[in-house]
Amino acid sequence: MTDTPSFEDWLYTPVEQPRENKLRLKHLKQPIWTENKARFIQRYLYSFVMVTKHGA
Repeated sequence: MTDTPSFEDWLYTPVEQPRENKLRLKHLKQPIWTENKARFIQRYLYSFVMVTKHGA
């Protein structure tokens, strides 16, 4: 008699977990989010809503 794995054995086989790597991040000299970017996104969203609501 051969030892054939059953469906449950195949379904729940242990999987090797990936090693946890520690990321080293540097602090930014300037913030990513600025007032100009916020204003740009605000105008973009306003324009997008106007175009999609009223047409081009």
